[in-house]
Amino acid sequence: MKNSKGFTLIELLVVVAIIAILAAIAVPQYMKYTANARLSNVQNLTKSLANLALGVAATAPQNPDPNCVNDNTFGITYDATNHELVAHGDANGTDTPCDRVKAFDSVPGWLSAITISGLTVEIQGSQVIITGGSIQVTSTYKLGGNTYFGCAYDGASHILKDVDSTYVCAIK
Repeated sequence: MKNSKGFTLIELLVVVAIIAILAAIAVPQYMKYTANARLSNVQNLTKSLANLALGVAATAPQNPDPNCVNDNTFGITYDATNHELVAHGDANGTDTPCDRVKAFDSVPGWLSAITISGLTVEIQGSQVIITGGSIQVTSTYKLGGNTYFGCAYDGASHILKDVDSTYVCAIK
């Protein structure tokens, strides 16, 4: 009787089949996990920008400029050159800048665009609230080709909304 060592063809095929089944289960789970992590980045930045908008409007009346001192409503714009949120003395965001706050020192590599449109912040007594407009953050994340993740903070409803039809930007 011959003393053989090694695996038979059947044993190798069984191992390959088991590995293929495990990969078929693991790869979609991994893709879902990475998509959720990327979407979380976009959601967090969008919420952070909304909080910064509240902060910059709260300190804007301290500016001695006459366009700022007596105002209760401020328009917020985004300065892409300096990565700052800017509070203006009018709701349109075209008046003299009253205050600025740095959004970040260096732009995250995944960030495609920040769009602030019609964002107004009001000081009502001791509260500072966003009363209209939106902050939209779009990323360069791709999944399965040309899928982009984006979230918008809606100033009227105070919730995160989806900016494309692929992924829902919602807090769960």
